[in-house]
Amino acid sequence: MIKSMTGYGCCEIQKPEYKLSIEIKAVNHRYCDLSIKLPKKFNAFEQQIRTVMKEYAQRGKIDVFIGYEEYADSNAKIVYHANIAKEYMQAIREAQTQFGLESEITPERLIRFPEVVSMEEENMDLTEVYPVLEEALRGAAGQFTQARQKEGQHLKEDLLG
Repeated sequence: MIKSMTGYGCCEIQKPEYKLSIEIKAVNHRYCDLSIKLPKKFNAFEQQIRTVMKEYAQRGKIDVFIGYEEYADSNAKIVYHANIAKEYMQAIREAQTQFGLESEITPERLIRFPEVVSMEEENMDLTEVYPVLEEALRGAAGQFTQARQKEGQHLKEDLLG
């Protein structure tokens, strides 16, 4: 069966905690040029994604876009950095003494200084997410392959006609 190098496929999986979406598109190219755009937290999966994609395509300029949207805010937390706040307060006191300035620093003003508080994500268990990611990847790759076969059939008909 003739397959075109152009194709498109997408798949979206929703879980109670998150939504994972994958989009694959390809155009004609002499070699296999695979570009993967994924959230930073999934960087560890890049090689596994490449391995799966090589099962579905050997040539073409292939773009894989992976989107991840988390529904639960439970992974985010506010962290207060006491040492940084202490250094800011020491610098403010030194400036007050040196220049004879009067200033009242409230807690609200103090936490607005850079890095005094930060929002950090708790580490998520990526081993639970990868099987879902692979399922979505294979779903999108299946659609991608069907699109390439359909386009290949059209090319065959054009050549024979």
